[in-house]
Amino acid sequence: MEDIRESLTTMAEAYGVRLTAGQAGQFQRYMELLVEWNEKLNLTAITQPEEIVEKHFVDSLTLLSACKVKEGAKVLDVGTGAGFPGLALKLARPDLQVTLLDGANKRLRFLDAVCRDLGTCCTLVHKRAEEAGLDTEYILCSGDPDSLDAVILPAVGTAIVDGTAPQGVVPQGHNGGFVPLLERKGTEQNFGEKLRFSSWTQSLVHRTAI
Repeated sequence: MEDIRESLTTMAEAYGVRLTAGQAGQFQRYMELLVEWNEKLNLTAITQPEEIVEKHFVDSLTLLSACKVKEGAKVLDVGTGAGFPGLALKLARPDLQVTLLDGANKRLRFLDAVCRDLGTCCTLVHKRAEEAGLDTEYILCSGDPDSLDAVILPAVGTAIVDGTAPQGVVPQGHNGGFVPLLERKGTEQNFGEKLRFSSWTQSLVHRTAI
């Protein structure tokens, strides 16, 4: 398997993300497991090492440059798939408390294996976005120390419309507040005042009932 550690470190640093040798080694192993498991589970169409570096790893890490993610932030990655960007962020920022939510058990089995192999820990949740929206554990509550700090919406098709939160993620009738919502460019709807960087956008959106 091709050694991606040097190229990954160089590309990440170009976006202001510095990886230690140990972290680069974790990404190397992540890639190897992704390619291995992909033969059985069809986790991704991107299988060439150089493409995995650019389109999975570095693209995920640019979120750290696009958005200010505080120390120890509680982050929910909705529809994480093979762990992008959530698990990649955890490897680069071990201080983050990352929850990986996906509707497919096969992906969560893969992510559990990766976390165990790499000696890292993420909370794995088998739920669809709309199901999580009915679970009080995933309510975003400003000022509550047990709440989430950010929600990542890579490709679930949700959108923010007229200042409302993404439907299915925040339950109806919860108290107001401001939360960062991170979403890829090119989704169906644009929203709010955003910081554009790489493929990510950020908005501070007032939560109202959906």
